[in-house]
Parts: sequence; structure tokens; C-alpha cells
Amino acid sequence: MLIKEQQHQLEQLMLSEDLEELNGLTGDFNIFNALNMQNNEIRHSNFLGWLLKPYESHNLGDYFLKEILKISLRHHSRNESIKTRLEDIIFNSFEDSEIVLEKLTDKNRRIDIFIDSPENQFICLIENKIWSGEGIDQLKDYKTYIENHEKYKNYKHKVFIFLTPNTDYNKEALYKNYIRIDYSQICEVINKMLKFKEKSMSEEVRFFIEHYKKMVERNIMGNTDEEIVTLCKKIYREHKEAIDLIIENTDINTELMDLLIKIVTEKSEIVNPHSSSIHSLPKGIKDLEKLKYGEMENWLQGSIIGLYLAKGKMNVDFGISIQKTDTKLEDRRNLVSILEKEYGNFRNRNDSWRWFSLETISQDEFCEIEDINEFKVKIEQKFASHINKFCNILNNI
Repeated sequence: MLIKEQQHQLEQLMLSEDLEELNGLTGDFNIFNALNMQNNEIRHSNFLGWLLKPYESHNLGDYFLKEILKISLRHHSRNESIKTRLEDIIFNSFEDSEIVLEKLTDKNRRIDIFIDSPENQFICLIENKIWSGEGIDQLKDYKTYIENHEKYKNYKHKVFIFLTPNTDYNKEALYKNYIRIDYSQICEVINKMLKFKEKSMSEEVRFFIEHYKKMVERNIMGNTDEEIVTLCKKIYREHKEAIDLIIENTDINTELMDLLIKIVTEKSEIVNPHSSSIHSLPKGIKDLEKLKYGEMENWLQGSIIGLYLAKGKMNVDFGISIQKTDTKLEDRRNLVSILEKEYGNFRNRNDSWRWFSLETISQDEFCEIEDINEFKVKIEQKFASHINKFCNILNNI
């Protein structure tokens, strides 16, 4: 295609009314996105806790609480390990329920959402995971705490729920004696609530709940409005050449990744690059030999721990990764335990390795810069503080 033809195609795309309409649809204001809470587990738990509390300003009583319990139990009516049945929820009032967020256990761990209904001798805990994995023995410890607690051990009903974004699992199977539910079921309850309890809500409460549902559908469940999908297909059909030209000549994420790899390499003792990620051991660790767990040609792959830099679709993530190993399993557990006290819970990927994100740099942040050198200095300073802390922790273990 000639240069003039390419320019014409790009101009037609920029003048497209469909593109303007798409900008309007995708740029809708959402209060939860504005507060940057879409990936924050504590803020999700806070909002869900507000809906679960029967005595809150939403004026819904125990409706949301009972519907969450009903949708959690509906696939487990024949499971003998779960003593609570649907009729125990449907025919009882839970207006007396006390909802506690971040409840502290005897092992100084915090239960995300804790529900206590003394009148029904009912206790329920919800462990809420957005993108992080379960901590070592975390769910087991919570269950043991309830079973041994002076007040709760004699309760007739004990329900343990594990809430995750994922839908790819058998809903009838328990996970470590926990009922698994996902955010699609949360949205199912909210849809039902908006349909049947609309008259009970003020306009402000309904607005608030609808915004939360839309944020979950888009940011956690990955759903895109049908109208947006249809419009995107139309724009691509009509402006295919221009869009392909843009994709061909803009690989912002690769450019950003190259810059970050250069920064990390300058500060690293050992570097192991891959196609979309890089793993490294930074300068400043005193005894690198102590981090080895196997004799491997690629020394870093034989290391129990390292820093990673990974390219996503719209950002680059920098953090700590811990490899799985059988030769020093106890060492690995101790290491994870110490690091989680410093950083919080690490994420778990198929029980093969754990990781914790320290810094995320988005394409948007990179695109907005005018001076690449100024940006490089800014990122170097950020990484330096993370690397110094990481090295100090390892050197003190």
C-alpha cells in the first residue's frame, strides 16, 4: 500500500463516528474503577461486607446474606460433610447476624469476612481471593480456629466459603472442605436483588450496587458488553487496513519491556531472559550459593527465589518469585512464611511457584512520558527501593 493510501486509511479511521461512539461506551464513569478497587481484595470484602450486614443503610435486611448462602449451598444438598441445608437458610431469619471484616485468629491471621448468627447457631467465614493464592495452610488454620473456639465449636451450623474469580471448577466438589463460589455467582445474586428488591433501595444505593456489578463483570469476570463487541467488529470490518497498520507499527509493551530489562540487568548478578519475562538475582545478596536447590546448567533456574519481570497484555509486572522444590521443601516453606510477613500473601500458580507483585508499570504510564531518560530514572529509583529491601530480608535470614 502506498504511503498516501495509508494516510488516507488512518484519516478515515480517525473520522469514524463508530470510533467516537466506542470511546463513549468504554469511557463510562464507574465509581469503583475511579477508586482503583477492581483488584483490591480488602475493598471488595468491605463492599460485600456492607451488603451482607442486615442492619446497614442499603435497607435490604438479611436478603443479600441469605441469597449468598443459598447460592453457595445449592450444589451441596447431598454432601454429608456439610450439615447446613437450604431449608436452614430459607426458613430462618438472619437479622441478628454480626459481620466482622479482617477478624483476627489465634495465629494472627485475618479472616476476610466472618458471619456470626447466635440465634441460628450459625457461623460462616468467607475467604476472598481476587488474584492472589492461598497462603500456606491458611484455609486449614481458619477451619481449625472455628472448630476449637470456645464459643463457635458447639454451633450447629458451620459453613466455609472460598470466593475466587475463577469459574473453571466442579461446583459440587469441595476445596479443602470449603465451598467454592466465584464472582459470577455474586453477580447472579446482585441481579436477583436488583430485580426483586428494587423498591426497597434508594436511588443512590441502586446506583452504587449497579456500578459494583459492572466493575466486577468487566474487570474480574472479563465480560465485555455485547454492544461494545458488535461495534468493535463493525469498526474492524470497515477499517481493517488502518487498524492492522497501527498494530504493525506500535508495540509499546515490547519497547517498555526492553527498557525495564535494561534497568533490571544493570542491577542484577544473574539474569535469565525468556520471550515474555526475565528472572534475575540482584546484586547485594551475600551468599548466592545458599539459594540453590539443584545442580542445573542454568544457575538461576536452580535458585529457590528470584525477581521476575513479566510482560502482560497492557502492562509489565515486577515482583518476587519462589520456585517449587522437593529437595529443600522445609526451607521453601520457611522462606515463604518470612516473606509473607513482610509483603503479604504470595500468589500461587498451580502449586509450582509463588509470586508477589511489587510494581506494575502500565502502557498508559509509558505512553504519557515526554522524556524517556526522566522516566528511566524514576523507574530505577522505584526498583532500587524494592531490590534493597529484598536483599536485606534475604541477608538477614
